[in-house]
Amino acid sequence: MAQGKHSKNRMNSQSKGVIIAVVAIILAALIIAGALLVQCTGQQTAMQSSSSQSKSASSKATSGSSFGITSGASPTGEMSPEMATAKTNVEGIVAQYGYSVAVAVVPLDGTRGFSINGDERFVAASMIKLLILAEYASQVQAGTLDPNATRNISADEIVGGTGEIQNRGAGAYTYGDLALFMIMYSDNTATNALIETLGADNINMKASELQLGNTHLNRKMMDLDSNVENYTSANDAATILVQIANDELASPSICDTLEGYLLRQTDSLGLTQGLPAGIKFAHKTGSLDPIRHDGGIVFADKPYVIVVLTSLGTTGANALMTNVSDAVYRALE
Repeated sequence: MAQGKHSKNRMNSQSKGVIIAVVAIILAALIIAGALLVQCTGQQTAMQSSSSQSKSASSKATSGSSFGITSGASPTGEMSPEMATAKTNVEGIVAQYGYSVAVAVVPLDGTRGFSINGDERFVAASMIKLLILAEYASQVQAGTLDPNATRNISADEIVGGTGEIQNRGAGAYTYGDLALFMIMYSDNTATNALIETLGADNINMKASELQLGNTHLNRKMMDLDSNVENYTSANDAATILVQIANDELASPSICDTLEGYLLRQTDSLGLTQGLPAGIKFAHKTGSLDPIRHDGGIVFADKPYVIVVLTSLGTTGANALMTNVSDAVYRALE
């Protein structure tokens, strides 16, 4: 009996040892598995962080050299081989001028365009009238401004510089005529009347609404003693023009009316000279020595928007813009 009891005790002891060993093995396995899980999670997090940083850097690099707009200023689509050729050719033309020249080209088929110094802020000269035109369209769309209503222009309100009202004299003009004269003749008197009616604050709110970070109306036309200037950029001007071309700025009928104003632009020097005869160009120019700008919608087989801003003086700027316009048209068509 004593021998059997002793044997049973030995068996119980061995069983306990086996159980302890198994438990130890299980615990060790769990510890190892936990360590591996932490390591894998850390690697995954690092990979995600690296991917996010890579995408962010790529986005920043892209925004400086490429440009494509739908309803805003963010790049969209792919750049066509033809557009890539246009970009290379234009870069060669403007390289020597540094920040004295800015260019934005945007195809209207949803593919990617490009800009050179596109966000560089320039004194706007009469290119600020594109922003005023945008707010005019918004108020007509909203029904708060009737384009057929009249605004009386007094002799005291007539200012110098470019314009048609200087020739026609004081009197009653419809708001539609004032908007047309502002674009067609770059009429400063008509522009000032529209600024008063639309409201400078509303005009600048339109710039914010369209995400035009470098465009701001600070003074009326010919108020040269105010020591402030109006500003814009090539990308901002292109945004307005693209929204007109795509019927996004207002209703299609209103955008068609705005295009009609731009098509009647009387200043045909600069970008127009680089286009073949018969190609319609709905555009707006701006001049305030040494500032010389031009930008518009090219109604080619493959329509696009092109904007060139310069501070080179009129003669040099017109020659440069002719070359840029020709290079872009040839590459795209």
